[in-house]
Order: sequence, then structure tokens, then C-alpha cells
Amino acid sequence: EEEEGPAGEEEGEEEVSRAWLVCAVALVACDNAPLKWPVPDGGQSSDAGEKLRIPNLDGVHVASCTDDTACGNNATNPPLGGNHCPVWLNCRTFDTAQPRCNWIHNLEHGHAVLLYHCPNGCPETVQQLRALRGTRTRTLLTPDPKLPRKVAAVVWGFGWMGDEYDEAAILEVLSNQDREAPEAGAGCS
Repeated sequence: EEEEGPAGEEEGEEEVSRAWLVCAVALVACDNAPLKWPVPDGGQSSDAGEKLRIPNLDGVHVASCTDDTACGNNATNPPLGGNHCPVWLNCRTFDTAQPRCNWIHNLEHGHAVLLYHCPNGCPETVQQLRALRGTRTRTLLTPDPKLPRKVAAVVWGFGWMGDEYDEAAILEVLSNQDREAPEAGAGCS
């Protein structure tokens, strides 16, 4: 004999309920999975950019700063935190790409990192990022050849990346600067 579902349940509703339960359990079990984080007005970001969020990130010092594969959270590109080398960077503008393993340590200290990847050059975007970084003391700017899009901003646990400079989206990330950083508020020379 075939069992019937709860009284009043239409065919297919039980399968939908089970699917929602599986999704809910998966979200709780995968606490470090990347999540889209909400825009304050409930809308989308102002361009085709992506907002990234990973809560409750852990991060430990790795033995070597020469192996970037041992660094980061491995769930997002760019990384929003995770394992990192014991040496951090000065908060300044770099003209050459700095190792992710180092700047992830900056994130642990509550610093912000602005990134760009422009194989064919993007002087206007770089100038906009330089100007924004110039208004912030605990922020560094570096090119990043591993970045899948043109521009990104990251702090521990939060990030945004897009194909165009979007100051509103970047400032939204920066508003979370010390929110979850394990060593929030640390100075940066």
C-alpha cells in the first residue's frame, strides 16, 4: 500500500517541501559557502558586479609565503580571508602584483584591499582606485593577475568585483571593514 501525505497536501507539495528542507540543511551545514549578501535597499548592485560573502571564516598562518595555493578560503576569487602567511603588507599603492598570501593577512587585521586586473591597461580605473585609496589609511591597492574581473574590493568576509569601477559598491564593502576581521582595527604602516 502507498502512504498518503498529510491531509490537504496536493501532489508535488511534499517533494517541494523536502527540497526546501534539503536546501536549508545544506546552507546550515556549509556555513563557509559563498553567499550573496544583501544590498541595503534589497536591490542589486549598480552594475554587473558580484557581491560575495563568507561568514565565520577561519584563518591560520601557513609555513611559507611562497605558495599562494595554501592561502585563502578557496571558495571565492578573490579570497575574502582564510589561511595566510605571517607577513602582511604596508597599506599603500603597489604597481606590481603582491602575493595574495600576504594581503590576506592584511584582511585579518581589518584592512581593505582594492584590486584590479587589466591585461590591456585601464588607466582611468587605476586612477579612480588610487584616488579612493588616497582617502583611506588602512587600505592597500594592488594589481592581481588572478582576478577574474577588472576591479574588486575585499575586507575579511565581504567582497565585490565587477567589470567597471563602481564606487558605491566598493564603499559598501569598505563599510564592513572591521566587522568580522579577527584582529580588527589593527594599524597599517
